[in-house]
Amino acid sequence: MDFTVVQGSKRVLYAGLGLVLGLMGCEALLLAEISGENASYNILLLSLVPLLLVMLLGQRLIRRLERRERRLQEKVAKAEQVARNLKWEASHDSLTRLINRREFKSRATQLCRQAEMAGSQHVVMFLDLDQFKSVNDTCGHAAGDALLKQLPPQLQHCLGPHDTLARIGGDEFGVLLPGADLERGKEVAEVLSRIVRDFRFFWHGRVFEIGVSIGVVPISRDHCHLQTVFHAADTACYVAKRTGRNQIKVLDASAKELTENKSHAGCAHSIPQAIRENRLELYVQEIRSVREPDGMKTHYEVLVRMRSQTGEMIYPAQFIPVAENYGLALDVDRWVVNSALAWMADNPKVNGHRDPSGQKRVGCSFSINLSGQSLSDELFLGEVLQLFKTHAVDPALVTFEVTETAVISNLANAQRFIRRLKAIGCRFALDDFGSGMSSFAYLQQLDVDYVKIDGSLVSKVAKGGLENAMIVAIIHVAKHMKALTVAEFVEDDLTENVLRSVGIDFLQGYLLHRPMPLKSLNELAPANEELRQTELKLVV
Repeated sequence: MDFTVVQGSKRVLYAGLGLVLGLMGCEALLLAEISGENASYNILLLSLVPLLLVMLLGQRLIRRLERRERRLQEKVAKAEQVARNLKWEASHDSLTRLINRREFKSRATQLCRQAEMAGSQHVVMFLDLDQFKSVNDTCGHAAGDALLKQLPPQLQHCLGPHDTLARIGGDEFGVLLPGADLERGKEVAEVLSRIVRDFRFFWHGRVFEIGVSIGVVPISRDHCHLQTVFHAADTACYVAKRTGRNQIKVLDASAKELTENKSHAGCAHSIPQAIRENRLELYVQEIRSVREPDGMKTHYEVLVRMRSQTGEMIYPAQFIPVAENYGLALDVDRWVVNSALAWMADNPKVNGHRDPSGQKRVGCSFSINLSGQSLSDELFLGEVLQLFKTHAVDPALVTFEVTETAVISNLANAQRFIRRLKAIGCRFALDDFGSGMSSFAYLQQLDVDYVKIDGSLVSKVAKGGLENAMIVAIIHVAKHMKALTVAEFVEDDLTENVLRSVGIDFLQGYLLHRPMPLKSLNELAPANEELRQTELKLVV
């Protein structure tokens, strides 16, 4: 029963009571007048009794209706509140209380329509927090949630009453600036970047600094398709993040980065298919030992390449960055680890074993490079441990290699990963060392067996600049930690001679050896003589 029914019932009841009382009153007066003066008083009193009964019954019915009306009002109020809450939850993020991606998309659609019909200009931004993951990994998700609650109110200070700030992903935000041109969009982006750069997050006595990468794109009559606008904003944010922390990238529809990103999207689509169809291939490149006698140790790096459906060779530099950016690196790592261990199991004559004296190992050992995504995946660690059992491969034959960048962004996970696999006999190498400003600070926190110097330093050795001093320092620190050093990108004799003179342990580059298929190792291996010890490094 709704309000109109209850209220209608009350009106009918009131009218009925009034009519009954009026009729009974008229009847009493008429009887009194006919009966005479002596009997009129008694008749009047007797007629009042049913009047009183009718009044009491009416009041009871009225109170019952009023109670029912109040209950209905409460139910309707609760239903309206639930509807308001559901509507709010459908359009807002419960953690930050900002509008969510769905509502952000709806508002952006309205701006696109305005731009198309009226020729108005607007600006959309995508913001991606830098170093947010380190807060989650170091202090847990509760700290990350607290940071996400504290930051948005700071950002809203620089936005106007008609501007929109939304949470569109885990650590991603979106901004809409109605009626703004690119110049104002860039100004607002600079203010937002400064706010995040100056923001300090305190958690249980620790202080964290974060950054933000911002992509800025226009909404105009010539650039008003929502999917195109969002694609451009996402690409601009990606380009800004790739450039470094606290960067801003402004793009329009004609920017060459959009064309590149479309190509990357196509490549990302083909990677899972290539894995399913087993179109990834392993190539090897020698890593030459400086001090081992010739014939005792030969080291190789296995390069991962991909065949297109038409048979065209796609090199690592073309698809590995795409795999990392689109979250596919874990799938590539999984394929490489499984394929490498399977190859070792299928080629026992190339595997390492002790010589008769038991002092030296001869044969092959492998070093497998893992991405930051793999280091963060607990399930992948379990898969790797199981693969050693499945393929019956000795863990002592395998060295896992992680890049400095991956370690910095996943320090706690990297330490756990290294600890678990070293416990079963694996070794570890730190790749691209020297590419960051805090390399030495992180090196002392990692139990690694090899340090591979970043190629950007090695390639400049022949010039005799500051890079030489940095390489010497890295070698000294590595020796102090009882770790061996590897120099990649050795492309000329002068670079090789300089590196030998400063005490490098291993050399790698086109000067020494060009890549060849992994299966060639088995074909080249002598059948009736002791094999040279080899270390293969799988780059994925």
